[in-house]
Amino acid sequence: MSNIESVLRSAGALESAGQRDRAIATLQQLAARNPKQPAAAEALARALFRAGRHEQALYYARRAVDLDPGNAARLTALALVLQQAGQLDETVAVLRKQLTLAPGIAGAWCNLGSIERARGDFAASCAAFERAIALDPKLPYVYTHAALLLEIGRHEEAEALLRRGTEECPGSAVVAHLWASLCNYFPGVNPGEAADAHRRYGRFYPRPEVAFPNSPDPDRLLRIGVLSADLRTHSVAYFLEPWLTHRGRDAAHLTIFSQTAFPDATTARLRALADDWAAAEGLDQAGLVEEVRRRRIDVLIELGGHTGPTRLGALAQRPAPVQVTYLGYPNTTGLPSMDYRIVDSLTDPPKADGWNTERLVRLDPCFLCYQPPSGAPEPALPSGPITFGSFNTIKKINAACAALWARVLHAVPGSRLVLKSGGGEPPGAFAAAGARLAQRGISPDRVEFLAKTEGAAQHLALYSRVHVALDTTPYNGTTTTCEALWMGVPVVALAGRSHPGRVGVSLLSAAGVPELVAANDDTFVSAAAALALDAPRLGVLRSTLRDRLRTSPLCDGPAFSRRFDAAVRGMWRERCGVPTCSPVPAGD
Repeated sequence: MSNIESVLRSAGALESAGQRDRAIATLQQLAARNPKQPAAAEALARALFRAGRHEQALYYARRAVDLDPGNAARLTALALVLQQAGQLDETVAVLRKQLTLAPGIAGAWCNLGSIERARGDFAASCAAFERAIALDPKLPYVYTHAALLLEIGRHEEAEALLRRGTEECPGSAVVAHLWASLCNYFPGVNPGEAADAHRRYGRFYPRPEVAFPNSPDPDRLLRIGVLSADLRTHSVAYFLEPWLTHRGRDAAHLTIFSQTAFPDATTARLRALADDWAAAEGLDQAGLVEEVRRRRIDVLIELGGHTGPTRLGALAQRPAPVQVTYLGYPNTTGLPSMDYRIVDSLTDPPKADGWNTERLVRLDPCFLCYQPPSGAPEPALPSGPITFGSFNTIKKINAACAALWARVLHAVPGSRLVLKSGGGEPPGAFAAAGARLAQRGISPDRVEFLAKTEGAAQHLALYSRVHVALDTTPYNGTTTTCEALWMGVPVVALAGRSHPGRVGVSLLSAAGVPELVAANDDTFVSAAAALALDAPRLGVLRSTLRDRLRTSPLCDGPAFSRRFDAAVRGMWRERCGVPTCSPVPAGD
């Protein structure tokens, strides 16, 4: 073994042992002593990248490539750092150069597919992923292509690809995570199979034995942490803000660990509601664990689950004595180290306990509290033909959902359907949804796809074109349901079998309109059709729904916060060995 290889191994061992600064110092010395050694420069670039020191990492990644320009493997680190820096065009150029040098690197094709997807070139992304899969179907990351297939409305292909991935890569936590997170969208996956998918992921992360220095006093000031990547103008923020505003500040100190890559005015508003703020977006898993433990957090509440830039790998290491999942993901995490999951009795009736690895804490009457948007236009009843609508993401419009909606349109001759989503969908996504409806006999002239709007007020104003909103199945809407109700638009929802398909039941019941929940497909169709044809009832709902929502438990921030605070305190008291009542009662 050469001296350089020996030092590289030594630095790797130091970093694995949690001594990152010493590892970086060792690599810096190696690079300084060997200024023309590309391996030293690349190793330092990777270590700096993992430490969140991206500007320095980019310097050494470029240096490694300059020292060894014909080595395709050296370009991987440079592409990684450029991607993190948001320099996507240059990242694509680097990856294409790498693939010119070595077209058989499946990982490079996979990386190219991810970057092209981020740039919005979905055709190029699909082509790159398909090349990667053909080259190496046992490379776990090629199955991230399923997420893109879902975005462009190719649900059946996405499901088939993920099922193949679980067979090709049974030892991959990456594939297990993908299958767990995306199976929520597939109507053919029953609750038991979804639970098994999440447990399969959790088996990669056995519950660690960790000793915590936190004082086991059940009634002392709590140190609560909240971890999220969505602390911006985002659905999670709409439901987090009421608790942040009304929480009991005398009983707990709140630190928010923000992974928010693109902060905005909402970020600033949420930050002002916390006692402390920790920027976590630049931290790797080990760094996040270290930061949470350094702050002596007693109860850590994570808001992402398997979505977005998931930090479940860090939470699996148990950085806090009590760990809770809430709000941002509609299913169990599968992690043995996740102690609690906050739901309610309607989203998760008693049989749901067996589908979760966490203990369910039912926060009745609703596990959510909605922050209505400011500056929303007044509700207005539409003119013209009966129009149904859904402003949910295209990913939720699978074949079964489209078939159900088509039945509603057939039940009301001459009616129309307007669809609108977030605006970041691939060009073919709406076409796929239209094709599903056309297969069920709905002509294209009865379906309209609305373009992305510039602001919230313009988005909400489009509800004036909708008589009745149709919820998606088996994955319900959440923010979309609340926004429709706020704009006076009734939402008809199908009661599903498990949490993803029962959020509508909870929201509509809390809003005081449980009659809008349908027990099966037939009652969904009849309820939606009857409501659309009942002009007097629609008029009453349009003029009263906002006030009913405003005074309902769904928008009662103070009462919700008291229940939420009590639930968190109960979790801590149980950690301290003090029995508490569960589920949390609806009263104050």
